[in-house]
Amino acid sequence: MNIIKQLFALPVLETLSPGITRRKMDELDILVIQTPYCDAAVALQGAHLLAWRPLRQTNSVLWLSDNTPFKAGIPLRGGVPVCWPWFTDLGGEPFHGFARMMPWQLTTLDSARTALSLTLRLCETPQTRQWWNHAFQLELTLNFTAEICELLLTAYGNYSTTAALHSYLATSDIRTTRIHGVGTQGYDTVAGKPRQNLPSPLSLKGEFGAICSDAEPQTVLVTPDRTLTLTHVNNSNVVVWNPWQQRAAQTSDIPDDGWQHFVCLETAAIDRPLVSTPQHPASLGVQFALSHH
Repeated sequence: MNIIKQLFALPVLETLSPGITRRKMDELDILVIQTPYCDAAVALQGAHLLAWRPLRQTNSVLWLSDNTPFKAGIPLRGGVPVCWPWFTDLGGEPFHGFARMMPWQLTTLDSARTALSLTLRLCETPQTRQWWNHAFQLELTLNFTAEICELLLTAYGNYSTTAALHSYLATSDIRTTRIHGVGTQGYDTVAGKPRQNLPSPLSLKGEFGAICSDAEPQTVLVTPDRTLTLTHVNNSNVVVWNPWQQRAAQTSDIPDDGWQHFVCLETAAIDRPLVSTPQHPASLGVQFALSHH
């Protein structure tokens, strides 16, 4: 049984509302959503969306590694990690910031017949102050319907950050997957230098990493299984990443064949950081919308 099927088979610890339950995978609390229009799973650690399977889809639109450990303080591999208050090592350690490693609180839950919304919150703690000496309130709102999934990250306080919604999107075969709308200019994270003339559509033929700086407002992912449109909100970059075979084999939380089944298309604020002021919180968002083959 793959990891996503395991999440939905976990014993129920608490029913929060019809179709929404709290369960536990090893050390981590998981919110499991099962409605007539979609199934989804969210880890409270990191406010981490792990799976989303809308109506008429057989499998999750998101990829989640079968090898990822569900341990407190260990980042999960797959789904949509929240990278904040920095991307990669732009703010030091921990890599990709601390938001994805911390337990968040569920603050609101609204369930209707055809839609569901929930908001999770993270505030500063003595531990976060050791990494980043700022008071903050960070909220992630997730909206689900039969056709779309939306994530909106809102940062309250007085500071600037880099950030990414680091989406791992599922495909049955990365080699026949096409990506439209990432632009032509970017920074090649594998070679460590600027890259120009990215092809459109983009198809991957080996290890690939690019911080794209002139991406369109929408990125379209065409896989053998589905067409998915990502609409980005307040981003300055789209990041594309796949480790390919050799790098994946060196990464313990990616199965040896896992690289074939995902591509990361990340909604990111890197070139233009997010600026939060007491009067105006900063936000970063993405919407996933299905087009049926």
